[in-house]
Amino acid sequence: MMTHVWATYTTPGFHEWSGAPRVVSFLKERHRHQFYFKVTVLVDHADREVEFFCLQKSLREFVDSSYHKKDFGCEFSGRSCEMIATEVFHHLSGNYQVVSVEVSEDNENGAIVYG
Repeated sequence: MMTHVWATYTTPGFHEWSGAPRVVSFLKERHRHQFYFKVTVLVDHADREVEFFCLQKSLREFVDSSYHKKDFGCEFSGRSCEMIATEVFHHLSGNYQVVSVEVSEDNENGAIVYG
């Protein structure tokens, strides 16, 4: 049997895609989304090896400090959800057995990175 625990974090943020094809050319402009994060980690036992609140705090602190959280949200620049998830994955892997990181825009479309 394997056990995973997970934590989430949500923040407004901005990004743009300079290489957007014509059909979605509006994405070339800086625009806002609600970004949803979910990190899942492997645990070896069932007695709070990883405390949810601590995992969530690690996720939140990394996102807010790495992407310059301001009053109106984080600045992700030209990063895609895939890029952001990969960066979060690599950072959190230093302290946790990360299984996956999910990042979505407006909880509608997103990416999952697996280890």
